Amino acid sequence: DGKLTRIAHGTFTEIDTPTDNRGYLALSDSRGGAWFAFGNNAGLVRMKNGTVRRYSADDGLGSGRINALTEAAGVLWAATNVGLSRSEGDRFVTIDRTRLPGTPTSVAVDDAGFLWLGIGSSFVRLGIKEFEKALADPAYQIPFSLYDASDGAPGPPAVVIGRGSVRAADGSLWFATRQG
Repeated sequence: DGKLTRIAHGTFTEIDTPTDNRGYLALSDSRGGAWFAFGNNAGLVRMKNGTVRRYSADDGLGSGRINALTEAAGVLWAATNVGLSRSEGDRFVTIDRTRLPGTPTSVAVDDAGFLWLGIGSSFVRLGIKEFEKALADPAYQIPFSLYDASDGAPGPPAVVIGRGSVRAADGSLWFATRQG
C-alpha cells in the first residue's frame, strides 16, 4: 500500500509515501501539517506544503507501534509501544517505557503543563518539565501521579489506537475508558 488518499475540490488523489505499510492514525497540526502513523513499526509520515517526510527511530521517534498522537503548543507527542516521544525541531526525543509506569496507550496535555497518559489500568499525570529533566539525566526518576478507580475513574483507559484521550477547546481532558 504505502499511499494516502486526499480529497480536495471533489477530486481524489493518491499520494505515495516512503513506506509500504498502511496508515492507521492521523492528526492535523497547528502548523499546517498532517501526520500519519503507519503499520509494521514504519513510524510517522508528515505531509506539509506538498512535501512528504518520514520519521522513524533514526530521527529519535520511539520505535514500535504509535498508539496515540497529540499536539500542544506546536509540539507533537507520540505514545508508542516503547515509550513517549516528543517533537523537537525536525527530530524527536524519547523516554523509554521502562522509565514510565508502563506503556502509554493515550496522551493528552493539559493547560497546566502536565502530560496525561493512559497506561494499563491507570491514568498517569507527569509534568512536561519532569520529562525534560529525564531527557537530560538518564538516571532521573520521573515523579508522577497515578489515578484509577480509587480516585473516581469509571474504569481503566481504553486501548483505542489513535485518540483515547483529547483536550477540548475549554481545556478539559476527555478519556475513553473501558467502562464508558
